[in-house]
Amino acid sequence: MDKYLHRDIDRILEQLDGPSEQASDDPSEETLPSEKGAGTAVHVYLTHEQSKEPMVESLTQVEDQALSPSPTLRTWCLSHKRLSLLIAICVFSLVALAVWYLYPLLTASATITIIPASTEITTSTSITVVPGTANAARHQISGRTLGALTLTQEHTVKTTGTGHQEALQAHGFIILYNASLAPQTLAFGELLESSSGVQVVTDQDITIPAGNGATNGEATVSAHALQAGPGGNIGAGAINGPCCRAYVIARNTAFTGGQDARNFQMVTEQDINGAITTIKTSLNQSVQAALQAQVYPDETLITPIPCTPTITSDHKAGEEAQRVTVTINQTCTGIVYNTQALQALVTQLVTKQATKQLDTHYALAGSVQATVIKSTVQPDKTVELQVKGIGGWVYQFTEAQLHDMTAQLAGKNETEAKQILLQMEGIQSVSITLECAATLPTNPEHIQILLVKPV
Repeated sequence: MDKYLHRDIDRILEQLDGPSEQASDDPSEETLPSEKGAGTAVHVYLTHEQSKEPMVESLTQVEDQALSPSPTLRTWCLSHKRLSLLIAICVFSLVALAVWYLYPLLTASATITIIPASTEITTSTSITVVPGTANAARHQISGRTLGALTLTQEHTVKTTGTGHQEALQAHGFIILYNASLAPQTLAFGELLESSSGVQVVTDQDITIPAGNGATNGEATVSAHALQAGPGGNIGAGAINGPCCRAYVIARNTAFTGGQDARNFQMVTEQDINGAITTIKTSLNQSVQAALQAQVYPDETLITPIPCTPTITSDHKAGEEAQRVTVTINQTCTGIVYNTQALQALVTQLVTKQATKQLDTHYALAGSVQATVIKSTVQPDKTVELQVKGIGGWVYQFTEAQLHDMTAQLAGKNETEAKQILLQMEGIQSVSITLECAATLPTNPEHIQILLVKPV
């Protein structure tokens, strides 16, 4: 049974490839269609004589084996799949090529960044801060005076100077007694000597009154040791006895002050000025903080704050001292002005200047910067401010101008576009960014213009 069954099935599967060259003479076998791919029904008829096994079992085995495709059928299916894949690849390639060619034409765009022309307008003016109502036409703004404030601070610094002192001579006095009945005169520079040999000389002429027999005439004259240094320091009575003239007796007081040459630490002007600067810096911060507490939100405190200082120090420059203490007593009066009024007045003045210099295409960019350069308190208690105003004016483009630009630039290359733009009024610099093309799009709607504020 198995041998005959396999033979019949092989013959049937061979007919799937086409018609047999020789038709079968067996009427029990049907010729299979020769067209590949056509639906084919396979009927297998087995005579009872061909199989001694049950028919049901034989049919089941044939059906199971018929479900497995032959090698020829598998080859045909594989070829069909390869053809389909090749066709799909060709179609995809054509589509990709078309997209590659058409995409730049459909998506090309350009961005033009323009920095408009700009100019700075500057003006300087004098503005007076007055109490109460101000007249802007006369360059006045309103202000007020704050309460006076008095603060005291001191600062001690180490002295940095070095002084030199030459050797000093001792000084004292000589008391002269005259026993003569006539006055006697000693000239300046009269030499006297102590019992220890220290020589002193008188500092001026001296006349000794006459004695009367009962008492001697008496006179005192200043003198100094002839040799400088501490050796000239002698005690009282070191000179005691006759001297100089007949009937004249001399006696000294103590001579002191004799010193050797020496260097010493002393006060300098820089020491005092440095202490003053330190105190003023600290005082100004304290004063400003104290006065700022009285300022309203819409006001500005005028600086530097007018102050009247009183300065003292415990040593003068040149004096010997290791430290010097400086004290400052300062009375200050704060003055404030209306911040918005100053800004508005300066903006008005700068705008007026810009109107004279520029055409109507320019407009103020941002706000005018108002800076107070100097403040001066006038005798009438008003304050004069020297103010500088600075504002930046930038060229303004209309929508119509921007539309005309894109129309002129459509289809141009980058170099041509830049030349056209830089010849236009109001353009300081320009840069162009192209997307997906070497030239600007022919459609102006694909050209975008960005205006960048000048720095």
